[in-house]
Amino acid sequence: MAVTAVVAVACALPGTFLVLKKMSLMSDAISHSILLGIVMAFGITHQVQSWLTVPLAVGLGLVTVWGSEWLVRSRLIKEDAAIGLIFPLFFSLAMIGIHYIGQNAHIDQDAVLLGELALAPLRRLVVAGMDWGPVSLWTVGLTGLLSLGLVIRFYHPLSVTLFDPELADSLGLSPRLGRNVLMAMVSMTTVVCFDAVGSVLVVALMVTPPCIALLLTRQLKWVLWISCVMGILASLLGYGLAVWVDATIAGSMAGVLGIFFLLAFAFSPSQGIVTQTLAFKRQAIGFACKALAVQLYSHEGTLSESDENTLSHMVAHMGWDKAHSLHVIRAGVDRGYFEWQGPHLHLTPLGREWARLAFCET
Repeated sequence: MAVTAVVAVACALPGTFLVLKKMSLMSDAISHSILLGIVMAFGITHQVQSWLTVPLAVGLGLVTVWGSEWLVRSRLIKEDAAIGLIFPLFFSLAMIGIHYIGQNAHIDQDAVLLGELALAPLRRLVVAGMDWGPVSLWTVGLTGLLSLGLVIRFYHPLSVTLFDPELADSLGLSPRLGRNVLMAMVSMTTVVCFDAVGSVLVVALMVTPPCIALLLTRQLKWVLWISCVMGILASLLGYGLAVWVDATIAGSMAGVLGIFFLLAFAFSPSQGIVTQTLAFKRQAIGFACKALAVQLYSHEGTLSESDENTLSHMVAHMGWDKAHSLHVIRAGVDRGYFEWQGPHLHLTPLGREWARLAFCET
């Protein structure tokens, strides 16, 4: 559980910039492409834990990015199509390599895709006879600290080069360098986290928390914080859910992330579907109240006033059904615009002033 919480933070930092750059597909591409580097390292050294693993895997991740960019610059292929050409090629080669080269190694397609978090604590870091905890906790933790340090130290240059290349050029900064630094962070994080949690959860933790955060706020600093918190919460709750229902840990964590996203998608204070629907209904009722107030104001003091301000006449004149008419009237009464005097509806002083201003606007 602790390993995944650290993985969540490590993935959220570069993942936020990827999502903001509308490059979330790239995280999926890199997480699949690096597998070829891992297989190549095993083919050369015949060791699953080889010193060549990280350099080759990161290199393949960067090759994926550069290859996609090269295809896009040719103007013959769009970016999403370029990514869809590069990473399936590398991933397919990796699957073939696993079948033929890694038959005697403890690695298979299911482990690659889903990972097995339950085994992460079994690989211990032992130095001078002392047990320092799971290896994954140290590797992912150091990677997360490196990403955090880069984000803190180069926050403003990185933001400018990624989101405003023209301004970066005018300030003497290199947008291409900023993009390469981000891709190196993504590749490094993906390689290190891949070993512990598998491809599916890496993509989920890198993309979903920033998407949730963007539904809640548009300030970059808060997006980074919320992304980290969402990843940690999903790790804790997902682990508890996996224990409770006896399910896969990675799948439970990804499922919790999906639930968080659906909740944010529906109930985000500014962008949620449910929130916007309720706001639209409130606006519609407010407009109906204004229309009714103007109707009552225009007939105040006339001979037809006693007929115009009855419920039955409102239903006939305004074209509303009785239920909607009552709903609008109740809303106006609650807001202090209308009041009943027997069977007749009258404007309050506040409603009269409100209607006068609306009448003048029309």
